[in-house]
Amino acid sequence: MADILDILDIEQPASEVTRDSIIHGDKNKKKYVTAKAVRRPEGMHREVFALLYNDNKELPPLMPTDTGKAYKQNKARLGMRKVRKWVWAPFTNPARKDNAVFHHWKRAADEAKEYPFAQFNKNRNTIST
Repeated sequence: MADILDILDIEQPASEVTRDSIIHGDKNKKKYVTAKAVRRPEGMHREVFALLYNDNKELPPLMPTDTGKAYKQNKARLGMRKVRKWVWAPFTNPARKDNAVFHHWKRAADEAKEYPFAQFNKNRNTIST
């Protein structure tokens, strides 16, 4: 029972007689103060909390530090060219006989071209008996 009370940091009742109380009398034991663990705020993920707080109570640096050129700073040069213009354009499929009109996105430069999948339309003459 005494071990449980020590773990929970609850003082033992005075009526209980233990070996220490017989040997040392009424001398109080030195209690060492331990740092209480910081509780994770509700809603914060465990991984994020582990990055922000550690056992040494050292906070992460607020400003990034540059210790030298460890990595090359070559960045991709995206968006340096002009963007090609696209339009929502109607088209008809020459393989269909009902003259249905469909729409799709295509480049503005390709407007005069025929529907690209029309080349795959193959007609076969079948003989019925």
